[in-house]
Amino acid sequence: MKTFSKKNIAILSLAALFAAHAEGKTTEDCVMINGVCWATHNLAAHGKFVNNPQDFGALFQWGRKGDGHEQRTSASYPNNNDDWEQGVVSAPENFDANGQIVGSHTAFGKFIKQVDEPCDWRSPQQDNLWNSGSEQSPVKTPNDPCPPGWRMPTSAELDALVSAGSIWTDDWNGTGVAGRVFGTAPNTLFLPAAGYRSGSDGGLNLVGTNGYYWSSTVYRTSARGLNFFSGNVGVYDYALACGRSVRCVLE
Repeated sequence: MKTFSKKNIAILSLAALFAAHAEGKTTEDCVMINGVCWATHNLAAHGKFVNNPQDFGALFQWGRKGDGHEQRTSASYPNNNDDWEQGVVSAPENFDANGQIVGSHTAFGKFIKQVDEPCDWRSPQQDNLWNSGSEQSPVKTPNDPCPPGWRMPTSAELDALVSAGSIWTDDWNGTGVAGRVFGTAPNTLFLPAAGYRSGSDGGLNLVGTNGYYWSSTVYRTSARGLNFFSGNVGVYDYALACGRSVRCVLE
């Protein structure tokens, strides 16, 4: 896998480079594909990358800031069981100025289950939780879980990644981890098949066989996300309450 040093990516802003470096991730941990510089690791938590490219990492509900809910073993709300339940959080007093659940609420730090359409963890829906700008000119929000210097990708950026081509592997670099390798040598990017967490019952599904990665883009009552398995890859619409991986791009 070829990554890029600062001198190789002169078009990137110095502010973004310095911010990323301060978090322990620089452009040495970034792969340029179709004009977008992708992080080589998933997120482990809010503002923190996993240790290795093959590590699965956290599963965020769309638009939520990392508060612990994104951990694979976090408790579910309203009950920590495997039942389908309606735990949607509503009422203005339950949200802070950024649209996140306040720390005093029982659902804070928990994975919120929701069965009924539109299958959102909050009501009313708020479309700008991860991007206060536009698809063409994204603006990172305080809720964006990516570290300083990085941000959530847009749907268009996921589309560009898919258009670069990819191949499935059952055993990436001898790690025993399955996933897809995007791009062409020497600029390739591995995304592990980290599975997803069900928005209905909070259970883990398709770990090791499918990968699901969020974008910051909302479409009607859903959000756009990357999905792949051994036989297919594409960008589709998914319920906001689902828990999915995050792969950041350099700002």
